[in-house]
Amino acid sequence: SLNLLAFRNKEKATASDRLAFDVEGYEHACRLWMIVLEISVLMAQFPSKQIAKLSYEYRTTGLGYANIGGLLMSSGIAYDSDAGRGICGAITAILHGAANRTSAELAHAVVRGQVFIGDGAGFAQQDAAPVLAGHGQGAATWRRAAACG
Repeated sequence: SLNLLAFRNKEKATASDRLAFDVEGYEHACRLWMIVLEISVLMAQFPSKQIAKLSYEYRTTGLGYANIGGLLMSSGIAYDSDAGRGICGAITAILHGAANRTSAELAHAVVRGQVFIGDGAGFAQQDAAPVLAGHGQGAATWRRAAACG
């Protein structure tokens, strides 16, 4: 898990930007860790052949973050507020988008643009664009709400 407090720069915090969150650094860390997690799926050992097969096909990576409470508290933002929920939503959307983008780029490099859930033999090809567009719209809405908090 990425420690969100590592991406807060207290010295840059202002009255209009209490969070002072390094979005670019966070996105870069999400992308880097997604690469590490993708590699770990290839190198991992599993307790059974079935678990190994499913892990390889579904790429169960588990990228996440920690210390959202510490980030909000150190910024003077209440957990149970529109701003707090907006920040959490935006941070989650950035992580999700960066992970999906990185995964798609890796899949493209590996199988020349054929992005599948699983190996493509028994699973439907996925068009993630509508899902990601919805996440982007949600993140923008929450980001505007967070800016007002």
